[in-house]
Amino acid sequence: MLFVFAAGPVLAQDEPATSNLRIASYNIENAFDVFDDPYTRDEGTDVKLRWEVEMIADVLKKLDADVVGFQEIENEAVLKAMVSEYLPDMGYEYVAVPLTNDSRGIKLGIISRLPVISITSYRWQTLNHPDTDQTWRFARDLFHAKLQTKQGKILNVFVVHLKSKGSRDGDPQSVKWRTSEAIRIRQIIGDMIANNPDELVVLMGDFNSKPDEPATMKLLS
Repeated sequence: MLFVFAAGPVLAQDEPATSNLRIASYNIENAFDVFDDPYTRDEGTDVKLRWEVEMIADVLKKLDADVVGFQEIENEAVLKAMVSEYLPDMGYEYVAVPLTNDSRGIKLGIISRLPVISITSYRWQTLNHPDTDQTWRFARDLFHAKLQTKQGKILNVFVVHLKSKGSRDGDPQSVKWRTSEAIRIRQIIGDMIANNPDELVVLMGDFNSKPDEPATMKLLS
């Protein structure tokens, strides 16, 4: 399994068995469009300016990754527009941005040159922490895209954006909430590896957690 921990653009290169498949994760921060979504609190977030989108696209061209996982996308149309206008020749035929739990409307997304077999959302999962009776759901989601490599292998890409470090009642810096997300992610991916040992698995995203903090330690345990 390959972990890609990212707040900005990060690139990882896999084993030769997948012909040096290039995988990237990128939090592009508040990629919002000009339209008001009446079902989210998007009014307080500035629109992503054209020159900013152009700069992000330039980074993606340099990365030249086969699969890119994104954090903080408002909707699928935003990602499709960036691909069609600035990356039309990059081969990103597959674009997906499912719904999340975030009230402001930021979502997770993926662009891929590899065919997408299926996508799964875990946003309705109930999350627990061993030190409290409180339960949570993913602040955004755990987004799972099942892809097909050219060699016929299955590549399972999990994209996540863990809870920010904003404090909650009884949970300073949201440590328990974020750790409960990590515990459930570890369980989900652990079960997948146990049941499908021949499949490839990648976990990428913005973890809002340093290597020595509880959420990261739970993921790597």
